Amino acid sequence: MPSSLTMSRYTKSGATMLLLAGALAVSACKTTAPKELPPEPGPATTTTTPSQPIGPVPGSQADFVAKMMGADTIYFDTDKYDIDSMDQAALTRQAQWLMQYPGKRASIEGH
Repeated sequence: MPSSLTMSRYTKSGATMLLLAGALAVSACKTTAPKELPPEPGPATTTTTPSQPIGPVPGSQADFVAKMMGADTIYFDTDKYDIDSMDQAALTRQAQWLMQYPGKRASIEGH
């Protein structure tokens, strides 16, 4: 069986060898700058053209709702037959939209 002095010597030399191996591994990872750098990027150019129109299809229900901006439905007050000036303006806008698309139908309902 080896003595404690011999074991201590093996432990120290093993630690030294491990330290040297680590230092060698780290020094091997050194990076150098390339001899020639890539060119600077030029100005950004976009040449994409939209293949489809942005937004709802003209003349569709979605187009009507988008153009009316919340004024697509007119409500009468309870037990009243007339409408206020804001609703009159909304009806005018709705009529103008319907004149652009004469093939469209409107629904007028009452309860």
